[in-house]
Formats: sequence, structure tokens, C-alpha cells
Amino acid sequence: KNCFLVLMLTVAAIISKAQTVPQGITYQGIARYSTNAIIANHAISVKLGIYAPTVSGTLEWEETHTVTTNQLGLFYFIIGQGTSTSQGSQTSFSAISWGAANHYIKIALDSTGTNGSSSAYVDIDTMQFWSVPYALYSAASGQTNQQIRLNDLIDVDTTSYTPPLTGKVLKYNGSLWVPANDNNSDTALYAATSGHSNTSDTATYALNVLSTVDTIYFAHQSDTAVFAYNTNYSNNSNHSNYCDTATYALNSVNAWNLMGNSGTNATNNFIGTIDNQDFVMKTNNTERMRLTTGGRVGIGTATPTASLHIIGNDGIIAEGTFGTGATPPTGAGTRMFWYPAKGAFRAGGIPINPSSAWDPVNIGNYSFAGCYDTKASGAYSTAFGSGSTAAGDYSIAAGDRCNGNGIGSVAMGSVCNATGGYSVAMGRGAVASDSSAVAMGYHNTASGKYSLAFGNETVASGDNSVAMGFWGSTNGKKGSFVFADNSSTAVTNDTTNNQFVVRATGGVIFWTNIGMNTGVSLPAGSGTWNTLSDRKRKAHFKKEDGNEVLNKLKGIDITSWNYKTQATSIRHIGPMAQDFYAAFHFGESDTTITSVDVGGISLLAIQALTEKTNELKVKADEVEKLKAQVEELTLQNKQLEKRISFMEKKLDFKIASTNNYNQQEVLITAKK
Repeated sequence: KNCFLVLMLTVAAIISKAQTVPQGITYQGIARYSTNAIIANHAISVKLGIYAPTVSGTLEWEETHTVTTNQLGLFYFIIGQGTSTSQGSQTSFSAISWGAANHYIKIALDSTGTNGSSSAYVDIDTMQFWSVPYALYSAASGQTNQQIRLNDLIDVDTTSYTPPLTGKVLKYNGSLWVPANDNNSDTALYAATSGHSNTSDTATYALNVLSTVDTIYFAHQSDTAVFAYNTNYSNNSNHSNYCDTATYALNSVNAWNLMGNSGTNATNNFIGTIDNQDFVMKTNNTERMRLTTGGRVGIGTATPTASLHIIGNDGIIAEGTFGTGATPPTGAGTRMFWYPAKGAFRAGGIPINPSSAWDPVNIGNYSFAGCYDTKASGAYSTAFGSGSTAAGDYSIAAGDRCNGNGIGSVAMGSVCNATGGYSVAMGRGAVASDSSAVAMGYHNTASGKYSLAFGNETVASGDNSVAMGFWGSTNGKKGSFVFADNSSTAVTNDTTNNQFVVRATGGVIFWTNIGMNTGVSLPAGSGTWNTLSDRKRKAHFKKEDGNEVLNKLKGIDITSWNYKTQATSIRHIGPMAQDFYAAFHFGESDTTITSVDVGGISLLAIQALTEKTNELKVKADEVEKLKAQVEELTLQNKQLEKRISFMEKKLDFKIASTNNYNQQEVLITAKK
């Protein structure tokens, strides 16, 4: 829906006697989409241009309107009362000279109604103006046969005043132009009988008075010194120099023609003063520029304090054409110049030797150099300070003898050198010698690609390496990091690629919270980490069962192994994090085991084992007692056994003795 159909154009300009001619032409039309559908009740923007003498000729006036169609797609506006686009050759609609040539109108519309960019408008139609707009021309200047009296004008009233009106002039009383006395007349007619001829523009009275002397009082402010030209005394007139159109001045050998002069020389022909007075230029009776007797130029100030002193809110603009123009001054000196041929600017001073820093061969395109002995020879480069050079394109060198030689490099400070592309060297004696290297501080060197060196006497010599602190070096190791404290000038080196080395003789602390009260530390001279275990930093305490821990530990495999990222010869021993987490649910995840949790489990298991050991000790003591008792009983038993054995032996003897006696007694009896 980018096309429109405008069906109707109506223009009207009314001229009425004693009335002001309207500066406008009515335009009316119907807007349709390219589908022929009416654009109803919709805001649209219209841009119109007026061209002469052909439709493709000069654009004299262009304006825009934002209007809303009705339900029938009808819209209208007044040509000449829109918003100017400032694109035409005329400054206003009323300035169009309708009678000078044929005029054409070109119409374009924007259906969004936003008065958008030029690309949003669609050209609709072009047509020639015919008789109606030329009524404006007729009303303005074309009625050569019609006589108009003052009273025909609606804002002039001469009938309400009593004659005679001779010698009166029209003055505006706030609502109408009315006859009044001419106290400040432009002609000297009134001057003959009044004391106001000192403001007269023409010295008619001065010419005709009886006493035609060269010092006539009223001639000195005359615009046309007829008297000065025609009198015998005009050659000696003191006041003809004040004439604007003095015939005498026109014919004078010292005249300065406002329309141009020829045959002049700078010694005798000039604009200025020959006495000890400032030369002042004014517009609208207001001083705009002053050249003082001392040679200072002031713009916007009557008291310039410099060779050129400007006061104003509109700024200063210097324009030129790249690649053309005069060559600036070369060699030593103190100066400021804008060099359009290279779009470059210089301000400051150049020494005698060397003196070529600001010669054209050392001026880069679109470069800037300032202060003393600075050189910006790279395109789009900037150099300021003393003895600094920005030789690389897009480079910056600032300070004392700094050099930005790499493309896009930055060198700032004192004796800093950024020679690598896009490198940065800042501080004192800093060097960034490879691509995108950064060296900052005192005598730091970043010689590896994308390396960083910060501090004092640090060296980042490996690609992608970082050296920080005091006398630290990445030792040419790629991807390495070294931090050295202030304790020694002995160089702290990285020993392999991708290594992290820190010398911190005061210890190391890693905080893991904003309050800096939670973390780990490596004390000075220590080889082990301290883990925070302050009771005041803990919460939600819970008693754990040591026997349960012991039982769970029974189910965890404790094996030896090696990390996949290390050599197989480097062995470690311990549980798997998954088994540990499944058994105890301590720590952040099932892939890590924290040392505090391992320590806690170990201590709790030791406590449980200690309790069991104590229990076993008690039982062992009881066993020892029982063993002693057993041993004592065993001894007693052995003693009893001995006694019993002895008694048995005695008993056996007695029995044997008794038996023997009985046998003897039997034998005796038998013998009997």
C-alpha cells in the first residue's frame, strides 16, 4: 500500500481591494491505496515542492503537512502554511516570484503520517500552476494600471485628521498609520524651519541657504552632500568624508568604491585608520569585530587580550579540501596550523635540531600533534608531550619521548615504546614489543604476543603470559603466570608452559565471600593450607554417629590411582567422590571431596574407634584379671593335684602295707 491516488486539486487565492492578499493556496484531494481503496480516517503526511521554470527545474520551495483524512478519504491543507524543509532556493513561500516563470507542483505522500525520511514518501503527481496562484503575483506587483490611494489601505487613516497635511509623514500609532510631524525627516525640507536637520539624510537645505559655507552646521551628517559637491568650498569641506553617497567623494582620487576597486596599492589604498584609533566593524549598529591599534583582533569583544580573541557561542569552523591547499611552514619555530591537504592539525613548537617533525613528509593523514617536538607521521595518529612520536597508523604517543610505532599502538608516560601492533606501553620505560602486548608501570617489558606485564621490572616474554609485581618473569613460557612480591630483587621465574607461580613471603589468602572472613590461607613460610573452621562462622550444628560413620566406611573402597592428566607413575590413594558423597552427603557435589569433610569423617571415625578401643581395654583388663584368676586357680589346682597325688601315694602305701600285714598274718595263721 505504497501508492496513492489523489483525485482532486482545488486552489484559490483571493484578491480584494483594501484587503491583504492571503499567502496560501488551498489544496484538496482524496487519498487512496494502490488497490483503489480509500484511506479513511487516517493520518497521512504530504510533501510538496514548487519548481520553475520546468517540472525538472529549480526547486524554489518545499514544505510538509500532516493531515487526517475523513471517512471519504478527503483531506485538504493550505500550500504556503506548511513546515519548510529548507530545501528550496527561496527562504519563504511569499518570496516566490510567480510572474518570473512557469511554476510546477510535485506531490509526495507518506501513508504512516509520521513525516518520516525521504524514502518514506511516494511521488504521486506533478502538475503546472495555472491562473489561480498568479493572483498572488497580480496582487503583489502586476496591477500597473490601477491607482491605489493611501486610504484604500486598511491600516492607513488620513481622513480623521484636519488639513493641511503638507509636510506630514505617516507614523504608526500602534494600530494604524496616521499623519504626523516629521521631527526626524530624511529630507532637509523641514530642516529649513526646525532644529532637526542634524539627522537629515540629504542636505537640500544646506545647499540652498544663503550662507553657503563649507562649515554649514547641518551638512556633516548628510548622506548626499550635494552642497559639498556644488559649492566653491567643497574641496575644503570638513564634513564630506561623512557622506554615504557624496558625489564629491565619488570623484575624489582617494575614493574607495564599494563595488570594487582597481589600480590600488597596499601603501596608499587600505581600509582602516591612520590615527591612533581602533578599527571597528559593525552590523545592525552593533560592534562585531575590532582591530586594535596594537594589532590585536577581537571578535565579540572590544578588549582583545591576544592576537586573536574570540568570544561567542557559535564556535570556530575551519574547512578545506583534502589533498589540496598550500604547504604549511616547515622547520623550527612556534606555531599552530590546520593543514587541509592532509586533514591534520599542529600546535606547539619545533626545535632547531631536528626541525623536521612538522614538515609535510612527517605529517600523517588526519593526524594531530601538539606541544614540543612531537611527530604524528602515521595516518589517524596523535602525538603530544615532548619528543614523542606516533609513527604507526591509528597510534597514540603522549608524554616524554614516547613512541607508538605499531599500528593502533599506545605509548604514554616517559620513554615508553609500543612497537607491536595494537600494543600498549604506559608508565616509565615500559616496552610492549609484540602484537597486542601490554606493559604498564616501571621498566616492564611485554615481549610475548598478547602478554601482560605490570609492576616494577617485570617481564612477560611468553605468548599469552602475565607477569606482575616486582622482578617477576614468565621466562618465555607460554600461557604462564607469575606474581612476585616486594621481598627480593631475585627474579621469580615460571619454569614451564601454562604454569601459575606466586612468590608471597607474607602468605597467601583466598577469600570466598564479600566480608573477607571465609576462605583459605597459606601462612608465611608454611607448606599447607589453613581452612577456616571458626565456630563463629558456622551454623546448624548436628551430632553425627561415629559408629554409623565406621559402618559406612566399611562399604567405601579405598584404592590407589592416578589422575588422567598426570603420568601413570604419579600415584594417589583415597576414595572416589561419588562413593564418599553417596555414603555421607557432605560437600558441594559428588565429583569433589573437600579436605574439611575428609578430616571431619576421619576424626569422627577416630573418635568412634577410640570409644571402641576404650571398651576393649576395659574388657582386656577384665580378661587379664580373669587370666590372673585362672592362673592362680591353675596354680592352686596344681598344688591340689600334687597334694592329692601325695595323698594317693601315701594311701597306696598304707593300703599296700595293710595288705602285706594281712598276708603275713594269714601266713602265720596257716603255719599254726
